[in-house]
Amino acid sequence: MHDFKIAERRQWSRRTSGIRASFRVISGHDGSTSDVHQGLVTDMAQGGIRMQVKTIRAEGLHVSGQMSISGWSTNSLRIELEIPIRPPQKIEIAGTAEWIEKLPMSQEYIVGVSINLSRMKDQEKRLLRNYMATRR
Repeated sequence: MHDFKIAERRQWSRRTSGIRASFRVISGHDGSTSDVHQGLVTDMAQGGIRMQVKTIRAEGLHVSGQMSISGWSTNSLRIELEIPIRPPQKIEIAGTAEWIEKLPMSQEYIVGVSINLSRMKDQEKRLLRNYMATRR
């Protein structure tokens, strides 16, 4: 007889958006940080965002990671955006690029970023959660 366990799969409530964002790439290898680049958050949830960007390389750092002599290093993204509530509130999201899609007929990309909630301040998590709960 087999013991089967039911696994819960969390489905995040997603919201379309058009929120301007700025982001930096942080090297997982040596901690170096890129300059600030601009993007557009097109879709968001508490667990991740989709961000449209013009480049997936910033000062030699790829948004997902890089190879070095010691092996593969996953890079982090630090994204700052303004939640459109009254009054507007800035939050900073830490995350990693999970997937990248080049937009057809364009030089831009969509980057799927998983949000690392443990690296967000409690106030920022609360703002994001409230925004997601009230935005329809």
